Amino acid sequence: AVVSTQSTGIALKLWAKSWNINSAFHGTMSSYTLVNMVLYFLQIGLSPPLLPALKPYVDKLQGVNVNSQLQNYRPSEFIKFTVKNTEPVGALWVKFFYFWNKRFRQKKIFSVYSAKERLRNYNEHGLDIPSYAFVIEEPFQKDNIARSVQYNQFEEIKLRFSEMCRQMQGTVPFERMFGESKEERYDFGQGR
Repeated sequence: AVVSTQSTGIALKLWAKSWNINSAFHGTMSSYTLVNMVLYFLQIGLSPPLLPALKPYVDKLQGVNVNSQLQNYRPSEFIKFTVKNTEPVGALWVKFFYFWNKRFRQKKIFSVYSAKERLRNYNEHGLDIPSYAFVIEEPFQKDNIARSVQYNQFEEIKLRFSEMCRQMQGTVPFERMFGESKEERYDFGQGR
């Protein structure tokens, strides 16, 4: 699960940067939002799941001093979580985009904390207010980690996910699925 999460997260960040949709400052998704999207997908987007809900583990952290104890804190149940899904990273990559492409069109709150989604009702203080284009519940503070996403930028994000799904149905080489970013692009041939 660790390799799948890490590989999918790194590839997603590179992909999002290449399309300029990975900048909270510019009204798109932060890296933390992207990582939580991967976690949520691995919790409920697969059968069997690759990750459990974080609620039991986060709740146990309530008495932990974050500065001194968290680095060494290992909830025993988390270590005992048995991963039964053995799908390769490439399959996860494809399923991730289809999963979120569908969910972007739903007016829901996506919770990594509980590994559940619920309809938006626009009255949950601090989490679900009408000005938010997209809501992912942060697993520790329970606020919206996607609050930086602007409505106009969210349309671009949805377009990029939809386009990625369309490209994966064809024979587009993996490298060409990445847009032209102003930053240095990852060179898949050189491995840097």
